[in-house]
Amino acid sequence: MPVETTPALREWDVGELVGLDRDGTLSRYGDVAAFFEPGSRVPGGESFEEIVARVTGFVDDLVPISLGRTVCLVAHGMTNRIIAAHLLATLPELGRHNSANTNVTIIETDGRTHRAVKLFDDAHVPAGSEAPEG
Repeated sequence: MPVETTPALREWDVGELVGLDRDGTLSRYGDVAAFFEPGSRVPGGESFEEIVARVTGFVDDLVPISLGRTVCLVAHGMTNRIIAAHLLATLPELGRHNSANTNVTIIETDGRTHRAVKLFDDAHVPAGSEAPEG
């Protein structure tokens, strides 16, 4: 299968948080949850609205040209949650849980309505594995 890349599906630019682990982030900024809410901006990075516009614009362009085909999008956690929330009409709510790495979401569409067949499914990850969340 041909593979195409696009900067539209890159993960959220978290600016000054890049390279910091949880402890470093907490000691420098405290609770950063507010940075990831509508109307907010990660210091030195993208705002919530900027990443949503970038990702949803790509999806809105892709859906009509992909009808009747199977398309596989591969992206990081927040980007995947934005795609699902946009197609399922739950934006700006993205869900308050992390989705496990390598999770699978399947959404079927006729171009007007979208239906989740699987949502953040991680059944293929071995039970008891310590896979990091993302």
